[in-house]
Amino acid sequence: MDPHPARAPLTLQQRIADAACMHSAPRRSDLRCGARADVQLVCGAGRYEMDVLLRVSETSDELGVVGQVTRADSLHEPVPHLALVAYDCDSLRPVAEADTDAFGGFDMKLDQGGRYALAMGASSAAPCILLWEGGPQ
Repeated sequence: MDPHPARAPLTLQQRIADAACMHSAPRRSDLRCGARADVQLVCGAGRYEMDVLLRVSETSDELGVVGQVTRADSLHEPVPHLALVAYDCDSLRPVAEADTDAFGGFDMKLDQGGRYALAMGASSAAPCILLWEGGPQ
């Protein structure tokens, strides 16, 4: 008998709410030399580990998101060609997409004012993390 019976996949809204409950959202911890500092988020979701750098622009409303995805069971093994989708947490609409490169790296641009979740994979059951809660952090 399977000790882990199959469950119905969670909806995108349920995955975003779950990510928000399980993980605190990235927030600015300090200012360095009077300038805004980048925010680093290191976390795991499903079969993946992520190291993400959130770059807040001083001159525009742009939020740069760069990072790398590796396998949770083999931390130094990158995950190439993985679809990543950033969703607006309020409308649940995709706002940016990227595919990881051969080294698991990715890059995308978002608006600082939004609230975003990042899904790792294109399926409806893809693991999801709360990425950014918007506004001045």
